[in-house]
Amino acid sequence: MTTSESYTGGVIASKITSIAESFDYYLGTIVTYHTDLKRALFSVPASLIEKHTVVSRAVAEAMAKGVPPTNIFNHILCLRFPLLT
Repeated sequence: MTTSESYTGGVIASKITSIAESFDYYLGTIVTYHTDLKRALFSVPASLIEKHTVVSRAVAEAMAKGVPPTNIFNHILCLRFPLLT
């Protein structure tokens, strides 16, 4: 399993890695907090970010659709948390 996070800043990865034996199934995360990384790594258009904001559903979906073509990211689940505690 791999994850890509934005607004959560690595919280999801932290929760997963706090589980014993998560090393057996969890490879890691990419945290793209800054808009430049969203654009560079996930091809999120700047116009989409400007129109909807970086924490919008539209940008989260664009990040999921823009996952780099590798066999590491073989399943995509897009989660959006306005407030994650």
